[in-house]
Amino acid sequence: MDFWEDEYAPSGQLGQNKNFDWFLKFDEFPGGGKKWWQDACGYDDKERRILVIGCGHSDLSKKLKDTFSAARIISIDSSRNCIERMKKTESDLEFYVADATNLMHTLPDGLNKAESYDTIIDKGCLDAILAYENNGQNEAQRCIKQVRRLLKETGRFIVVSCTRDHDEDLNFDGYQGGSPACLKFFNFEEDWHIIDRQDSLQAPKNRAMSPLHPDVCPLTYSALIIQRQPPWSDYAKYYRGDYDPNFKPPLPHDAFFSFTILEPFFERWCFSSNQSVIEKKQKICYFLEVGCGNSPLASQLLNRFPNIRYLGTDVVPEAIQQQRERYPQLDLRVADARHLTRDLPSSSYFDVVFDKGTADALFLYDDSIHGTNDHVKVYLDEISHILHPDHGIFLVAACARQDGILHGSQAPRIWTNVAHPAGWRLLAHNQLQSDVGASNDRTFDFLVLRPPISTTTTR
Repeated sequence: MDFWEDEYAPSGQLGQNKNFDWFLKFDEFPGGGKKWWQDACGYDDKERRILVIGCGHSDLSKKLKDTFSAARIISIDSSRNCIERMKKTESDLEFYVADATNLMHTLPDGLNKAESYDTIIDKGCLDAILAYENNGQNEAQRCIKQVRRLLKETGRFIVVSCTRDHDEDLNFDGYQGGSPACLKFFNFEEDWHIIDRQDSLQAPKNRAMSPLHPDVCPLTYSALIIQRQPPWSDYAKYYRGDYDPNFKPPLPHDAFFSFTILEPFFERWCFSSNQSVIEKKQKICYFLEVGCGNSPLASQLLNRFPNIRYLGTDVVPEAIQQQRERYPQLDLRVADARHLTRDLPSSSYFDVVFDKGTADALFLYDDSIHGTNDHVKVYLDEISHILHPDHGIFLVAACARQDGILHGSQAPRIWTNVAHPAGWRLLAHNQLQSDVGASNDRTFDFLVLRPPISTTTTR
C-alpha cells in the first residue's frame, strides 16, 4: 500500500488534486446521478447502512449522503494520507483507514459485523487491486469474500469499472482491470445474482480515468449491480426444479430417515405416560416442525397421533406452496428459523419443536459466511422462547459425520458448541442409522433438549 500512500501524500499526483473521481463523477451517471443511484441501491431515503470501499478523495460519499439523508454512509481507503484529508474536508461524514481485502479485521469495532450493510459500493477499488497489486486476482477474490460477509442477505454490491480489460484503445499497457475481469468473479458464483450490467455509461469527451493516467480517456464505463443471494436461494431453485436443467421439482421425500424410525421417539417424548415431559393429563400436543421442506412426515404424524396440533414452517416459499398443494389439511407458513418469535403468532407456545436438518443447514451457512456459530445460536435462542416454559422439549436430528456437503454439521456440535454453553439440558442422545437410501454406515444423531432454566418465556 506504500504506492497509494505516496500518491495521496501532499507531494503526490493524487494529493495535489482537490477532489477527483476515478471514472465517472456522481452527476455524470445517467439522469444526473441521483435517480441512477437510487435505482442501483434499490431503495430511496431510508435508514440504511452504506459502505464505500476505496473512496479516495472523491465526493461520491458526500453526494450519496445528500441523496440518502437518513442513511449512514461509511467510507474507507487504505491510504492514511487520503483519509486524513477527507476527514478535514468532509468533517460531517465518516472516513476510516481500512483494507478492502481484510475488512472484517481492519474496520473499527462495531462497523465490522457480518451482514450489517445494505449496500457496498466500489468505484474503482477492484480495478485498482487488479491493475496495481502483484497478486491482483487473489487479492480481488479476498475483497469480494469480505464484501459478501458484510452484506446483509439480499444486500447489493455496486461495482463501477472500465468497460474493457485490454489496452488497445486505452493507452494503458498491462491493464488487468475492467468489467470483464470483475464480472468473472460473479458469473459462476451461486452466492451472487447479477441484477443489472450496464456497459455503456457515457463519459464526457477527453475525461481522463484518473490523475495518474491523464492520457487514458475511455468513452464508456461499466456498472455491475450484484445482489447477495439469501442462504436459502439454492433450496428455492431445488423446489422449483431449476437447480439443474435435467432435474424436476422433487416429490415428497424424507432426508436422514423416515417416520418409521422416528415414530417410537415421538411416542416416547410426546405421549408416553411414564417418560414424557408432557404432562400426563394433557390431551393436546402442540407440535412445531422447523424446516419441513417437502417431507411427508407431518401427514404420517397426524395419522398416527391425531391429537397433535401441527404447525410446519419453512423459509422457502416454494416448499410451503408445494406442501399446501399436496397436504391441504396441514397448517403451514413461511417462517425464518432465526426469526420465529417474529414470524409466528405472539401467543404461540409449543410442547415440542422438531428439527430434522435445519440446524445442519444453519451450520453450513455459518461456516461459509462467518466461520462462527452465530446463526445457530440465534436459532436456539428463538426456540427457547417459543417452547412451553414448563415442559417444552426440542427434538433435533442432524448429521453425525463430516462428509460430503454436510461437512462440519455434526449433531454433537450443536450440543458441545452451542446448546451446552448456553445452558440447555440434554435429556437423551441416540445415534440412528438412515433408512432412506443413504449408505449403510451413514448415521445421524437424535437429541432431546430442554432450554435453559433462566430463559425468558414472556412473548
